Amino acid sequence: MLHLPIEGSYEPVTPVGEYEPLPEDKNKAVIFYGPICQFSYQFAKRIEGIIKEVAPSIKAEVINEWEKPKESLRRRNWWLVVNAKPIQTFFMQTEKFKQEVQQAARENF
Repeated sequence: MLHLPIEGSYEPVTPVGEYEPLPEDKNKAVIFYGPICQFSYQFAKRIEGIIKEVAPSIKAEVINEWEKPKESLRRRNWWLVVNAKPIQTFFMQTEKFKQEVQQAARENF
C-alpha cells in the first residue's frame, strides 16, 4: 500500500581526506557523535570517561556533528582526535584503546 520507489543511481561518498593536525586540538580530546544512532551519545560519553581515566590532563570535548558540522569537517569527519592524533582503535577494544589514547596524549606534534 505505502511504497516509495527509489529512482536514480547510487553515488558513493568520496573520502574527505586525511586528518591534518590542528593547533587547537593539542592537549585535548575531540569526540564526535551523530544523533542518527541511538547509542552514539552514550558511546561518546563512555569514551570521554575512558579518556579522563587514562589521560586526566587531557580536556575532553563532546560534539554533536549535526550541530557543529564545520568542526567535524575540519577534522575530516574523524570520530576521535586526542592531542591532535586521530585514534584508530574502537573503544570497545578497551585495553588497546586505552594504550592508543595514552600514547597520543604523550606525543608532541
